[in-house]
Amino acid sequence: MVKVQVQPQTLHTTRARRVIYSNLCNFRTTDDMVSSTVNNSTGSACLVPMDSYPEAIRDAGKRGLLGAQLELVKNLFERRPIWTKSAVVEHESTLGAFALKYILPCVAYFALNGPWRSCWIRYGYDPRLDRFAYAYQLLDYRVPSKLDLNSTNMRSVLNFEVPELIDGVFLFRSLPSCDGTEEERDG
Repeated sequence: MVKVQVQPQTLHTTRARRVIYSNLCNFRTTDDMVSSTVNNSTGSACLVPMDSYPEAIRDAGKRGLLGAQLELVKNLFERRPIWTKSAVVEHESTLGAFALKYILPCVAYFALNGPWRSCWIRYGYDPRLDRFAYAYQLLDYRVPSKLDLNSTNMRSVLNFEVPELIDGVFLFRSLPSCDGTEEERDG
């Protein structure tokens, strides 16, 4: 009998960090951050970035994105100071996700939390100081699946359905339930 030693597979759980030079803004500040960055004229915290990192512009230039594509996004932010990434894609369908990943940090900073969470905000614009910025607040609402009696929890393993091709028709067969029965329904 021959014994074979099996080498354990090495899983690479870490990878090289992608460097994208985005300015991030945290609208929830602690008291010590506010006291060190108070603007004397308004009394509010000045944590808003005024300009992009030079590396962001250099990085976008390496990818050839500083021409007409950058001007399109700049024009959008001149019309409106706050955008979500999906809204930019909707208004300028010629821009893809790859291009926006490098263009947006050249024009705007990203809000991590607060009423403008996950939005890109034009450099130098502080929505906390503009009383009309409420129109751009992100509204996030979620309906619990328990309120809708006809829906199933899509993330539940117990409700997972396996599609099968039988006679040219896909049938969705549920996994066996607790009582050992299977249900079939047309897809």
